[in-house]
Amino acid sequence: MYYLIYFYALILSFFNINFKVGKRITIFFEISFFTILVFIAGLRGNVGTDTQEYLRFWSGLEPIYNYNFEYYSNFESGYKIVFSIIKSFTNSEVIFLLFNAFFALVPLYIGLKKILNTHVIISLIIYYSVFFIPYTLNGMRQAIAMGLFVLALPYFLSKKSISVFFLTLLASLFHSSGFLIFVSYIFYIIAKKIKKWFYLFSFICALLVYKLGLGSTFLFNYTSVNRDIYTNEFNESTSFFQIVIRTVMVLFIMFFSINLEKKNRLILNLFNIYWFGYLLYIVFIDNNMISTRFNMFFRVLEIVLVPLIISAYSVKFNKNSVYILFLIPCSILFYSSSVFVDNIYEFFWE
Repeated sequence: MYYLIYFYALILSFFNINFKVGKRITIFFEISFFTILVFIAGLRGNVGTDTQEYLRFWSGLEPIYNYNFEYYSNFESGYKIVFSIIKSFTNSEVIFLLFNAFFALVPLYIGLKKILNTHVIISLIIYYSVFFIPYTLNGMRQAIAMGLFVLALPYFLSKKSISVFFLTLLASLFHSSGFLIFVSYIFYIIAKKIKKWFYLFSFICALLVYKLGLGSTFLFNYTSVNRDIYTNEFNESTSFFQIVIRTVMVLFIMFFSINLEKKNRLILNLFNIYWFGYLLYIVFIDNNMISTRFNMFFRVLEIVLVPLIISAYSVKFNKNSVYILFLIPCSILFYSSSVFVDNIYEFFWE
C-alpha cells in the first residue's frame, strides 16, 4: 500500500514540475493525494508503534460530560478535551484515527497553500516520505503540532506576532513541542541579520554543549521533562546512519539556500530556523528520543524549503535534477520506515 501511494505521488510530482496545467487540475491532484493520506491513516489496523497506546487512550476516554481531568495525565489537555467531545458522539476507532490525521494534515495543507505559489504536491510527497509514517501514524499529537507550525509560517513572514502566539498556544494544547513555534518565530526575526560565519561558529558551540552535557543538564534540571523516562526508558543513542542522513539533508539545503539568496531571500530566512533545529539535534544527539523530537519538528520545514528551491530554477532540467537530489535521502528514510515491522500496513478489517 505504501509503495502504490508513493509511486502515484511520484508521478504527480514530476508531472507538476514538467507540465503546466490549470489551477483546478492542480488543486484536484493535491486534494486527491491529501484525501488518500487521511483515509490511509484512518482505515489502518494495528499499524505504528504508538497506535495501540492511542487506541487504549480512546477506549477509556469519557465523553465530555463525564470528562476526567486526571485521565492520561501525560497527554496534553487540549488533545484530551477535543477527543472527549468527539467521544460524546461516537466510539469508533476509525473515526478517532481519521480525526487525528485530519487535524494534522488540514493546517499543514492550508499553510502550504498560503506560502507556496507552486509545487505543493512536492511538499506533500516529501511529507509522506519522511513524516507520514513516523508521525501521522505514530506520534499523532506531535503531528498535529507540526501541522500548526506550517500553518504559522505565513504569519512569520507578515510578522503577525499575535497570530503566531495564538497558534503556538493552540499547538501546545495538543503537544508540548508546540512552544517551539514561538521560539522559531523569535529566531526567525533575529536570524535575518546573521552572517555566514555564524553557521560554523554555532555548529562548534553546539558540539561543545553536547560534549559537556549542558543541554541534558538544563533540560532535566530546569524544565518539567521527566529525567527517568528519557534516561531509563528512552536512552538509545542516535545511530550513525541517522546522523549521516540528517547532515546530508542539512548540507544540501544550506548549499542551495546560500546560493539562491539573491533570487529568493525567503529560502535563507527559513533555512535559519531549520539550522536552529539542527543545532538542537546536535546538542541532544546522545539521547535519540529527545534529539528526534526537536529534529523532526524543525525538519518539517523541508516540505517548504525544497519546493521553494525548485521554484527558484527556471530550466526544467535543473528543476528535475534538484528534485531528484532531495528525493534520494527522502526515499531512503521512507523505505526504512515502511519496512519496520510495527509499521507494515494493514487495513483495520484485515
